[in-house]
Amino acid sequence: MKLSEYLTNVHHPKDCLYLDLNADEGDKIKSEFWSNMVPYSWLVDKRVEDVSQPVYLDARSFKQLKAGELNVNIMPRIKQNEKELEIMFKSRGGVAFVIRHGERMNFRAAPTCDKPIRFYAPEPRIGPEETGGCFQYLPFGRDRYLKKAFISTHKADISDQKDTLVTAGFSCGNTPQRGKWADLIDNQPHLSIDRECMKLGHHNQSVLDHGSEGHALFASKLVRSKFTLCPPSTTIDTTRFWDALSVGSIPIVLSMVTAMKNITYGLGHINKFFKHVEDLYVPFLLVTPKIFRKLTDEDLESAWTDFNNADWNFDCLTSKYWLDDMASVMGPSLESRQDTYSNQTSF
Repeated sequence: MKLSEYLTNVHHPKDCLYLDLNADEGDKIKSEFWSNMVPYSWLVDKRVEDVSQPVYLDARSFKQLKAGELNVNIMPRIKQNEKELEIMFKSRGGVAFVIRHGERMNFRAAPTCDKPIRFYAPEPRIGPEETGGCFQYLPFGRDRYLKKAFISTHKADISDQKDTLVTAGFSCGNTPQRGKWADLIDNQPHLSIDRECMKLGHHNQSVLDHGSEGHALFASKLVRSKFTLCPPSTTIDTTRFWDALSVGSIPIVLSMVTAMKNITYGLGHINKFFKHVEDLYVPFLLVTPKIFRKLTDEDLESAWTDFNNADWNFDCLTSKYWLDDMASVMGPSLESRQDTYSNQTSF
């Protein structure tokens, strides 16, 4: 679908992927994505005898698998639990296993599988070439803290609202890297950048000094912008990247490689993330500080025209897209496979 077409019928926020499941109140976070899955703890507690849906690693089971260790590769621990695996494989041809918050776990070793199981996680540090079909990068999804604001301001046709060239709306307080980008933005003389939503502080705060209206302001700014500045934070993947795309704003990914503490990725990891995104075929611009200093309004207006006329995969922003992908991995149910076999062998 062309960007110009998507702007006339953008996804409703309720249909979009929100991967950030609240670890403390998981039962209170309801969405199409999570309600179509089974928590891993249900298998451990024997609350289910077979699984016909994808399984996700909930907070309680995550803590149990880690067993007090600070950094552990969760996937081998899961594969060692033969009883739970048996339940997962009982009725389907394969298993789709979703792991939340990849940055909290040690995924640096690419997973390998001796059974038809595929792990889904927002872990951009594993490159597609390493996975052998066992691992699927899953977008981090939109920011659940802003969901209410985006729902209340949603309009399907926003093609006439794109009146802002570039929006800068990120918190600078998380990492020194973002502070450096804030300085570059302040010193960028050639771009018309709306800086109103920039504020030092934590990303979960209401934006600016607008109190409860802060989230609504941020949502409206994103909808109106053609481009959104998206510097990485402690993770490469950010909710702002997916929030922007969902409302037809092209993320400008501000890339800067540093050796600072708490920056847990380098150039190789960043490149792997962008390879994942390229494979999903969504629009974005990647710029370094050197390129950013030279960008002009004319450059971005020309790029906007090009993006509008190209075809993109906006469906990957939705929960349904990933649930369908997982269903294809899991294959038909045991009953369906037996029916198919019987039909093929009957004369």
